[in-house]
Amino acid sequence: MRDAKGAQAPQQSNETQATQPKYPRKITLKEVGAQPSNEDKAAMLLDSTKEITLARIYGVAGAFKPGNSDHGPFVKFMGQFKAVNMRTGEIFIGTTLILPRFLEEQLHGHLSAGTVGVEFAFEVSAKGDQPGAKKSATGYTYTAKPLIGFAENSALAALEAKIGGGNVAQLSAPKK
Repeated sequence: MRDAKGAQAPQQSNETQATQPKYPRKITLKEVGAQPSNEDKAAMLLDSTKEITLARIYGVAGAFKPGNSDHGPFVKFMGQFKAVNMRTGEIFIGTTLILPRFLEEQLHGHLSAGTVGVEFAFEVSAKGDQPGAKKSATGYTYTAKPLIGFAENSALAALEAKIGGGNVAQLSAPKK
């Protein structure tokens, strides 16, 4: 590539391009490109113990909204999220996150318990169907390794501690 004066312009390396964050409308495993390739699927067929790390997803979920799609009901989380494709190094940053059902249920459970914000971090992998087990339509299932436990947002908890905790004295009704 040449610049305006005709000189050879420096090119960005693939590594530099991969680390430039992307800002999708929503973060999903599909959007992140965190799905097993055909080669991965073939390898998992040959060795059902093979586990392939696909993505690292972390953030702070502050709210959720149930929805429906052609694939059935889902829960969309709102907050601050980051996902990294572990193969390419691509980084995705967003405020909306949709997770596989088994992770969705865990995060939804913590948010439904009345917490204002929940921190989480995990690595998502794919593992081939196990011999003798019920076969999935894809030939693999997603697994997740927690990097931290689900926790109330520490920034909010720290602020709450500064003001004397969540115990707020109830104000009396105004006098007429």
